[in-house]
Amino acid sequence: MKQVFYRNNLKYLPILVMLLVIGFQISQVYMHKLSPWRGGGFGMYSAIHHNQRKIRVTLYTRSGEPYTFISYTGEWGIVGDKARIYPHPSYMIDLAQQIHEKDWVYMPNTGGIRVADANERVPSQYHLKIDSTQIDIWEPKLLDKPLNIGINPIKSTVYK
Repeated sequence: MKQVFYRNNLKYLPILVMLLVIGFQISQVYMHKLSPWRGGGFGMYSAIHHNQRKIRVTLYTRSGEPYTFISYTGEWGIVGDKARIYPHPSYMIDLAQQIHEKDWVYMPNTGGIRVADANERVPSQYHLKIDSTQIDIWEPKLLDKPLNIGINPIKSTVYK
């Protein structure tokens, strides 16, 4: 009797497995902000590509001055890619810590900042004393009117 039951219902096993995978993907997208392109990619044709996500970094000095820049894909290696694709708090903190621990210098000729090279001699007044680092992950979103693109913030974290 059991063999007949298993033989008759075994054909439904692939459908059940597929439904479980799809259910897991949907829960990851909505509960943990996983890009629809990841984890099976069932939403990849209805969403903006995850490479369009940007990391905005704001460094705050001890005097409270903010320095903001947009980080490009691959700029912070695997740590940055993990935070951009799957912005889980632990990945965001890892990225913020990595950025925070760099030796940042002010460039008076452009008004911007950059990471100092290891063998570079930079006058001490141009070294920034970073108090906290804010990481924002965002992606473009389509607005109501054609060809209008806005910003959809996904997650933000601050590291001190």
